[in-house]
Amino acid sequence: MKRNMLRRAAAALLLLTLAFSCVQAQGAVAWGSRGNDVSRVQSKLKQYGYYSGAVDGIFGQATYDAVIWFQKKNSLKADGVVGSATAAALVGPSNFRHSLSYSSRSPYSRRERY
Repeated sequence: MKRNMLRRAAAALLLLTLAFSCVQAQGAVAWGSRGNDVSRVQSKLKQYGYYSGAVDGIFGQATYDAVIWFQKKNSLKADGVVGSATAAALVGPSNFRHSLSYSSRSPYSRRERY
């Protein structure tokens, strides 16, 4: 009985480890992440006007708030995690209109950008 419980616990731990590895492999960036991926996210969010903090490669409160804001404004799941859908929206062709709206020649007002 005790041995069976240990096996189940070990299996559950293995599944959690595999699930976490899959998220990491997909390139998810979330609270507590650090490095170049976070810097790229911060740069894009800053470029589109969602983030005003320093591009320091540290995913903290300001980055989280900016990601949530971006996700809500782009009809994405607002979970604060930059997974594949959010990353695609940040760099994909769908944001071409966002980058154009920051041009001085843009017909869009600041309110209409988002």
